[in-house]
Formats: sequence, C-alpha cells, structure tokens
Amino acid sequence: IAFGGYTFGSQTEEILDAIDFADTATKARLEKMDGTIYWFSPQMIKENEHDLQIIPEIKRGLEEDEFTFFLQPKCSIKDNKIVGAEALVRWKNKLRGLVSPGEFVPVLEKNGMIAKVDMYTWEKVCKTIRAWIDSGITPVPVSINVSRIDIFSINVPQVFSSLVEKYKIDPKFIEIEITESAAVSNSDIKEISNEFCRRGFVLCMDDFGTGYSSISLLNSLPFANIKLDKSLIDTIGDEKGLKSIKHIIALSKDLGMTITAEGVEH
Repeated sequence: IAFGGYTFGSQTEEILDAIDFADTATKARLEKMDGTIYWFSPQMIKENEHDLQIIPEIKRGLEEDEFTFFLQPKCSIKDNKIVGAEALVRWKNKLRGLVSPGEFVPVLEKNGMIAKVDMYTWEKVCKTIRAWIDSGITPVPVSINVSRIDIFSINVPQVFSSLVEKYKIDPKFIEIEITESAAVSNSDIKEISNEFCRRGFVLCMDDFGTGYSSISLLNSLPFANIKLDKSLIDTIGDEKGLKSIKHIIALSKDLGMTITAEGVEH
C-alpha cells in the first residue's frame, strides 16, 4: 500500500484540493510502497507536470514501436569471451532521439506503467533470441530485469513461460534478474523464485551489496548467480573492501553460485 498525506495550511482550504494534493503525494511514491506516509510538497506539482507531459509521449512511443533494448555483454575473464548479456531498455524517440532511461523510467515507476514497458521489452528479447537461433547463431543467456512493481502487479513466471513457449526458446537462455531490494520487500518472493526455477529459468540477484539482507537471501532463495554492485567493486582499493569481496566470492562458490561483477572494466 502507498500512502500520501497533506497538511492543511489554514481552515479555509478546500477539502477537495487537499485530497488532490494527498493523491499527488501518493502517486509520487508509487515505486516505493514501503508503508511510509509521503507528505505533499510543492515540488511534487512540478514533477507531476513533467510526468503529465511525458506520459502521452511514452504511450505513443509504445504504439509506434520506439522502445527497444541494448545488450550489455557479460565477459568471462577466464575464457576471454562473451558468455552472456543484459538487456537494457532504451527509448528512440522519433522527435528527440535517444531519451535517457533516467528521464522516463522513474515516470513509469511512479505511474505504474513500468510493467507494461517491461513486458514489451521482454517480448522483444525473446523475439531476438528466436531470430539468433533461426540464423544459426548459438544464443548466450540474456539477463532481463524484473522490478518490484512487476512482481507486485503481474504473474511474472507465467508471463515468461508464455513468451518462451510462443517463441519456442529454451528457458535456460533467459536469466531473471531480481534486485536485492525487491527480494527483501516482497513476502511472496520465495514462492515466486521457486516457481521460476520449476519453469526452467535461471535466477540472478541484482545489486548485491547495496542492501541489508544479502546473506540471508542467498541462503533462502534459489539464486544461481549474484551480481556484485559497482559500489562494492569500487571498494577494492581499500583493504577491508578487498577482503569483503574475497569472502563474498568464496561464499558464493561454496553455495554453487556464479559471480558477475559490475564496473570491473576500469
């Protein structure tokens, strides 16, 4: 549940205006839904105006097939080859060119539209893998991000099962990335994770090292891969940071998991 509130400035204010302000505060924080009451501020009106301008553009972009994805390769240092990739949503606006995800993704999350764009992107990824196979190219697993809002709003395992069935691809070529924060915040995550595994998909914990429950999650959920967050990799120059990463890698190996590290290219 998301909560929004408004504090009356005087007794002469209209109740309907106050309700609108509280509703604005609620919608401004839909991506969090952590039980906190978010209080209205005038800044939210400015943000809301931006959202109201960009949402029709997003809907038009979906209708006109402007959304796509880029592939970020995952490289094996040991084998010196590409062993996977991560699909990252991108918007090629016909008027503005390439729009930064930082501009449109928060709007989608706040307005509950992220699931629609995610499902659109997931299908494009599956269609691309099918095209690789038809062209005689052996696919590498492609990681796909599943957000907290996706988990809350749709039956994600069923959606992915329908897609791999539709495009006749092996589920092993789809790696489901669930952020650590999404795993912590959802009480049904264990059941959802086990359902993914039953359907043949590979699970990866994204953003490992940014939250508070990483170790317990590794023990309780069926992750096959963990992705070390770049903020963790950035601590390598520090002796404590280096020791921490060494122990995380050792633990992951003991648990039979593989490691992906962000930010190692520098």
